[in-house]
Amino acid sequence: MPLQVDLNVGMDRTGIEIGDDALELYLQLCNTTGVKAAGLHAYDGHLHEPDLTLLQQQAEQTFAPVMKMRNQLVESGFPVPRVVATGTPTTRFLSQYPDVEVGAGTTA
Repeated sequence: MPLQVDLNVGMDRTGIEIGDDALELYLQLCNTTGVKAAGLHAYDGHLHEPDLTLLQQQAEQTFAPVMKMRNQLVESGFPVPRVVATGTPTTRFLSQYPDVEVGAGTTA
């Protein structure tokens, strides 16, 4: 069964805070029989700044720890096949990352 770790990047609705606990949870997925670590999920629905320059800065700031965690895992030899991220407002910015699958949907 493929499972992703849902990261709380500021929406405070679901997910685990990025840090040691999130890393440990991902490692547990990698080492659990019958489970496949399928990647990371990060929903930034709290970002809806109308000024696009500020929105881009907020998106990059919010998403940087996600990519840092992803890179840490990959460099340690763990699979991270998918990173699903973004809310509708930040799609234009985060879709430019080659390793990100856009998960927006409200108005897309």
